[in-house]
Amino acid sequence: MSLLELIAERSTIDRAAFSLPDLLAERALAQLPNRSAGQVNDQITSFFAAELLRNSPTHARRYAETLLDHGVREDVFLEGYAAGAAALLGKAWEEDHLSFAMVTHGMGQLMDVVRDCISAPPAQPFMQIDRPRVLMARAPGEEHVLGLLIVAQDMRRRGWLVRLHLSGDLEALAAATQMQPFDLIGFTASCQERSRGLRTAIRQIRGFQPDSAFAVGGGIGDAEGLAEQIGADLVLGRRNNPVESLIEHFQMATG
Repeated sequence: MSLLELIAERSTIDRAAFSLPDLLAERALAQLPNRSAGQVNDQITSFFAAELLRNSPTHARRYAETLLDHGVREDVFLEGYAAGAAALLGKAWEEDHLSFAMVTHGMGQLMDVVRDCISAPPAQPFMQIDRPRVLMARAPGEEHVLGLLIVAQDMRRRGWLVRLHLSGDLEALAAATQMQPFDLIGFTASCQERSRGLRTAIRQIRGFQPDSAFAVGGGIGDAEGLAEQIGADLVLGRRNNPVESLIEHFQMATG
């Protein structure tokens, strides 16, 4: 029986009973080889996913802080452990090992932990002209923003000036794009159903930002002709190293 199957089985009796002890973080860390190389340990990812199913995010936050305190780099935590835990929860739901309510609860707590644990962006004036200026937003109707947060943080580590707009409201997003110019406007979209909202948003925002590049990432995929259909310059889908792809495609400065 897998860890998540065990969690699901116990959760029908007492939701608190499947919580893992705090010592699991230390035990798992002792088995993590060569942390500085950025390797991701599957056992730690599973333990972290389990901690996200507790009633509050306190223990999951402590688990994440323990990883970071023991030398796991922030990018490895975000792109490896946080993203990996989200994938495990999603897979458990698809395979009927966890209910939709449990997965939604876990993902909500993951978002809280990520927001608490990621470092603040560099203290730089937003109008500094030699840095790429980026607006990252979720597509209208989109609920999933973990990948967007991870990509935004990677951009900030490179010295880019990044603003997040997570309301999903098209009018508010359009108003935000009238305040200052952006070199790139990026959207996250989890499925093809977001295409119509994306097409409307991109068409409207291009009126305010005619010189901006538009990119879309996430589970929407990167099918041939999709970029043209929604009016984007580039559709990344769930591509590895998305920031590197943006740099290459748009010839963006790297700091």
